[in-house]
Amino acid sequence: MRVESPTSSETRRKTVHYAESNHAEYLTAFVPAVQPYVDVYKSAGFKPVRRSIRISWELTEQPARHDDVQTKELSKEHANEAAEVWVEGLRPYWDWWIEEQGGPEELKSWVKESVGTEPGWIGAFLDEKLVGLAILRPDAYGPGEARFNGAYVIPRFREQRVGSALMKATIREGHRLNQKKMKVYTLAFLDYLAPGSLLYLKSGGKIEAEYLQLQRK
Repeated sequence: MRVESPTSSETRRKTVHYAESNHAEYLTAFVPAVQPYVDVYKSAGFKPVRRSIRISWELTEQPARHDDVQTKELSKEHANEAAEVWVEGLRPYWDWWIEEQGGPEELKSWVKESVGTEPGWIGAFLDEKLVGLAILRPDAYGPGEARFNGAYVIPRFREQRVGSALMKATIREGHRLNQKKMKVYTLAFLDYLAPGSLLYLKSGGKIEAEYLQLQRK
């Protein structure tokens, strides 16, 4: 069971009691990575399992295009292929999240419904094959503030500058849609950054905040 992140001892106690009375297999909490908050949960038997970070970009400059990787907005005809690419691109770092969301088929259904009907789906192609994608949601956090849902590349095509091409294409798309800023919540393990986080920082993103995911069985 996933719960909100109460910080007072009394609220936390009531939340844990509610979950236990409903026979939850485990509890998951997300809290700011600030010691007083973390200590509250540790004292109740929660253990840190992973870290996440919020990264933001100020969209002040338009980057040049990559010559070796073609990027373009995805249309409805790409929906089925995009669904496969996104789930494959999430692996292996986001396997836990795939299961939390109901499994790969559930995620694929969402992609098939969204590509071509919602803006912000950007594909990367090598030799006309879709090998990665990025998702940008304009004005999601207010006028001119976009939600970046990440860049994802099929594992066997990583380390071929596909991710870098996707980031440049996403920033260009942000400019086209009159966005001034974009931000993403992404995975960072307890003791190191995931490859996606490093890609985002290399593309000009800055870390704004850190959070811990804790679990109690």
